[in-house]
Formats: sequence, C-alpha cells, structure tokens
Amino acid sequence: MLNGYELKRVRQFYGISQSQLANYLGITNRMIIWIEKCEKEPSQELYDKWIRALYSDDIHQASKRKVTSSNDLKKNKKIQKEQQKKQTANE
Repeated sequence: MLNGYELKRVRQFYGISQSQLANYLGITNRMIIWIEKCEKEPSQELYDKWIRALYSDDIHQASKRKVTSSNDLKKNKKIQKEQQKKQTANE
C-alpha cells in the first residue's frame, strides 16, 4: 500500500487536481489533504478507488470545482449525472 506522500506524487504525475480526485471519489478536498499528509489513512475500499481513479480516463471529466463540504459534493454529483445524461442522449 502506498503512503499518502506517494499517493500525492502519483496524482501529480498524472496531472489530477485534488478537487478532481475528491469529486471522483465522493470525498472532500480536506480528506485528500489529510491522506496526502499522512494524517489519516484511507480505508482499503477508498484506497482501491483512489488507485483505480489514477488510471481512469473518467477522472479528467470530474468537475474542477473545489469541494469543501458535503453540499459541494451533492452539487457536483448532480452536475456529473446531468453531463452523463447529455452524453448518453448524444450517442
């Protein structure tokens, strides 16, 4: 298992912002910061999602809006669902 510092380096290598990752994982930016500073350890489930996210093309579609609260997460998830519906309709 990679530690928080290593997770941060890999995220940065792939050009993924903390906001994009937070939106994709459904957590707040604050949680990303805590994990990357090794102040908190992610659950195995969150860690697995994080690793898959780094190699996913879908993450680059994640909203670039900053996530600081659960309300932000709800708004961003709603936006993502609307975008998915539009993509499906266009196909």
